[in-house]
Order: sequence, then C-alpha cells, then structure tokens
Amino acid sequence: MSEFANFHFLRPEFLWLLAPLAILLVLGLRRSNSGDWQSRVDRELLPYLLEGSAQSPRYGAVGLLGLVGLLAISAIAGPAWRELPQPLFRNQSGIVLALDLSRSMDATDLKPNRLSRTRFKINDIINTWPDGQIALVVYAADAFIVTPLTDDRATLTLQLPALGTDLVPVQGSNPKAAIILANQLLHQAGLVNGEIWLLTDGIPDNVDIDDLINAAGDHPVSVLGIGTPEGAPIATSNGFLKDPQGNIVLPKLKEAALRQLADGSGGRYARLNTDSRDIDYLLNSATLVNRSVVDEQEDRRADLWQEEGPWLLLPVLLFAAFAFRRGYLVVLLAIMITPRPALAVSWQELWQTPDQQAQKAFDRGDNPAAIDSFSDPRWQAAARYRQGDYEGAAETLGDQTGATSTYNRGNSKAQMGDYQGALDDYDQVLSEQPDNEDARFNRDLVEKLLEQQQQQQQQQDQDQESSDDSDDKDSESDSENDQQNQDSSESEQDSPPEDKSGDQSEDNQKSPPDQNDPNPSDDSNDDKPEVDKGQPEEPEPIDEDGQPEEPPSAPTAESPPPMDDETRQATEQWLRRIPDDPGGLLRRKFLYQ
Repeated sequence: MSEFANFHFLRPEFLWLLAPLAILLVLGLRRSNSGDWQSRVDRELLPYLLEGSAQSPRYGAVGLLGLVGLLAISAIAGPAWRELPQPLFRNQSGIVLALDLSRSMDATDLKPNRLSRTRFKINDIINTWPDGQIALVVYAADAFIVTPLTDDRATLTLQLPALGTDLVPVQGSNPKAAIILANQLLHQAGLVNGEIWLLTDGIPDNVDIDDLINAAGDHPVSVLGIGTPEGAPIATSNGFLKDPQGNIVLPKLKEAALRQLADGSGGRYARLNTDSRDIDYLLNSATLVNRSVVDEQEDRRADLWQEEGPWLLLPVLLFAAFAFRRGYLVVLLAIMITPRPALAVSWQELWQTPDQQAQKAFDRGDNPAAIDSFSDPRWQAAARYRQGDYEGAAETLGDQTGATSTYNRGNSKAQMGDYQGALDDYDQVLSEQPDNEDARFNRDLVEKLLEQQQQQQQQQDQDQESSDDSDDKDSESDSENDQQNQDSSESEQDSPPEDKSGDQSEDNQKSPPDQNDPNPSDDSNDDKPEVDKGQPEEPEPIDEDGQPEEPPSAPTAESPPPMDDETRQATEQWLRRIPDDPGGLLRRKFLYQ
C-alpha cells in the first residue's frame, strides 16, 4: 500500500467533467420520478394497482450511467501511482565544418561550380544529422567564424546562400588556421566528442600534413573532397583566371594529401557526389556513432509515471457492448454526426492574433490579406510597398516617427517620383543617424535623379518657348502678308491706272508701323514660359490660342504626361544599379575578425 501514497492524476483538469455528469444524473432521476405513482396513489394500494416495481430499473439505469461516466472520466484524467525513473541522454558530440573559400572553389568541373555544390551538400549534412551541434568556419588566407556550435539549424541554413569567394578579405589557402579555429570552438563548447570536417579541393604543397594533424589535437579531421582530378578553369569577368606567366589556372582535386590528413588524424575521406553516400560514410565514424552519453547525475534524472487509466476502460467497453445491443450507441452517433452551425470565426483566429495571421500572409506573399490584418502601421506600410502601392505606404508612415520609419517613407516617395520629399526624409534620417550608409547612398541617388528631372524640365521649357516664338513669328508674317494684299487691293480701286505704282509705294511706307505693333496678349504669352523656366514642376500647358489652360487635377489614364513615363523609367534604371549584396554583413564581420 506504500506505493499508493503517490497516487495522483496526470491530467487532473479532466475531473471537472464530473460536474456536468452529476447534473445529467440529477436530471435523469427527476425524469424517472416524473411518472412515479407514489405521489398520486396511497402506498398501501400500489401493490394491487401495479404489476411489479417500475422504479428499480429506472434507478438502476441512471446509476449504471453514472458508474460508466465516472470510470471514463477517471481514465481520461490519468490515474498513476507507480514511478518509472529514466536516465537522461545528453548529446556530447559536435561537428565543425571548415569550408574553403579560395578562388579554386569557383572552378566549374562541378556544375554550376564547386562552391555552389558544396553549399547544397552542407544543407544535406544539416538535414541528415539532426542531433548534436554544428558550427561553420570559412577560410582562405585566414579563418573566420560564420556560426559557432549551435543546435539552431535554421540560423546556419540562412547563412549558406551568402557564402562566396569574394567574402574573405585576402585570398589564399590556409587550412591550418581553419583547423586551429575549429579545435578552439570544440574546446570552448566542452563537448566530449567532436569532429572537424574539412570541405576543400586540396591542400597547398607547402603545407605539412603533420602540422595539420597536430593542430587538430584530439579531434579527428574528416575530409570531403570537392571537385574532380581533371579540374576545370576558373571563370572571371575577363575570361579565365591566369597565372603570372599567362597560363590558364586549372585547379585539380588533390586527393592524396586529403586522404593522408584524414587517415593520420583518425577521420575519414569521401569525395562529394550527387547522393548521400558521402555524408553517410562520414557520419558513421566511431566518434559520432557513440555520441550519446548517459548522464547519471541524480539531478539529471527524469521521472516517468506509469498511467493506469487504460485498465478502467475495460468495464466501460463492456457496458458499451450492451448499450450497442439496446440501440443506445446508434442514438449517440446520430447526435454526434449532427452538422455544426457555421461560425464566422475561423480556426486560426482562435490560436493566432491578427498580427500573427498577417505575418504569415506577408511571408507567403499575400499582400492584400496582410494589409487588411496588420494593426502595426509599419508592417502595413511594408505590405503596401511590396504590393507596389508606394503612395499608400508613404501615407501610412506619415505619422510614424523614428529613423526606420522615416527611411522607409523616403523610399516610398522615391518610388512615387517625389524626389524632393524623399530627400527631406533622407536628410532627417542622416541627422539622427549620420552613419546610416543606406540612407546616404539613397539620398545621393535620389539627388541625381532630381537634378536629371530638373534638366529635363528645363529642356522641355526651352523647347516649349522656342515653339511659341516660332508660332508668333509665323502669325506676324501671315498678318503682314494679309495687310499688304489688302492695301494693294485698295490702291488699285481708288487710284487711276497711271498713279498705281506711286500710291502703292506710299501705302507700303505707311504700313510697317501698323505691322510691327505687336498684340499685347502675344507679349504676355511670349513671356510666360520664361516665368516658369527652371522650376521643377510640370510646365503649364498652352492651348491653340496661346492662352494657358487650367492645369488638370490629375493626369488621365488615357493620356499620361510623357515626362512621367521618362522619369519613372529613369528611376527604375537607377534603382537597378543598387547592388544586391546579401553577403555584405558577413564581409564586414570577417574584416572585424
């Protein structure tokens, strides 16, 4: 009986079901008593009026239902009293991946190149070995830490696409520095078992293999050879990489030195291939197979309780069999399969906040749903920006403060073509964060676009002005010709034939003052473009009569101003010049190291 002293329920919250069970039993008893003749007939007359007792079966059915419900609820609550102690198993192994980032990893004997195939293989290693800790070290002339020993596979996976031979500050091949750094990571983590995996296409001829083995210490070095013995040239922007003598460099896989390093340190060697045989072979080493170490400390023991609830279900099943024969289970199933009423609340809304739902929609690219669900204006603006609604993104960030919101508002205005507003926002960001290189770069870019827009505006104003001048000259010439023809016609009608030439000469001498008298309205029109000259706004449109029209409130979709298209194309061309550098953070990190 001493073991029953530890009696308890593993899931005691299910005992609350006893309350509705008690209510059902009380209702059942009341219903059973509703047809009781004792309340209407004297007790002495009942034996003569009734054949047998009808009350006992009713009370028995209610009592049986209560017993079955009690057993079922107790089984669900999980009664337990026997303790089963279990030792904890703690993983005491780790792998440090040392990746070669020398220029030879750009060789194309493995398609698309050696480094790309190695990145894919590292991802396979992470998925194939789910337990234990993994670290990533890269090296060229020196070694650098990408991620220390960690159980977080997602962090390591996110770093892989940014790895390239252009990340290291100085090119070269120094595997000894990588092995020393990997050995330090294993010692600092305090792991009992650990291996160093060298992912490279070769070891320089001037490197002593024994020095590499000594640098690894007690940890074996397994090697994954990258490339082929035939080798391949290294593609560059100017053709292929050449040595000082002008010969094309043809790096080959040096398997002899790599095998010697693996055998001398107690590791294994495998050449990279398309399947998982290389990874399986390296993972089956003795160091990693015996990686689980039992921790027998008393404070590291986990107690397990043997649940006895399933034994209580045996009598419940027996009663269920009798209920099936009576047809009660059929009624119960009919009740259970009744369609539920439709509710407007979705299942996700019960477990996720609107912002969490919006974040999922944002991650999968459903920008309209993210815009409707986000309550944070900054995230809502990000969704609008991704959708291409730059004006809406700028308006959403209009009331937001902080350098980040101001910077994003400036980006939205730049995409809209509001370069002056974008410049103001970038200046505000730089006043708060003078070291913000992104804001400074975008500011310089937008400033150039604004200057280009102003130059195009001035050129368009000059073209408009010259066009107006030519139209005025043509109109003056036409009026002069009409005046001369009119005077000639009058002289022919009023003068005799012999005085025709003289009168015509006098009329011609009197007509120039009238012809040279300009129309005042023409003067105002000629001077109008010079007033707007040099301003960044759109030029004021001119109608056929030379009078300025009222500027439209917004350009129509059928006839957009040509300037808008040119400006947008110029903006897109400039934005395409912004370099996409996902490895910039790692490059700066390596410089600091």
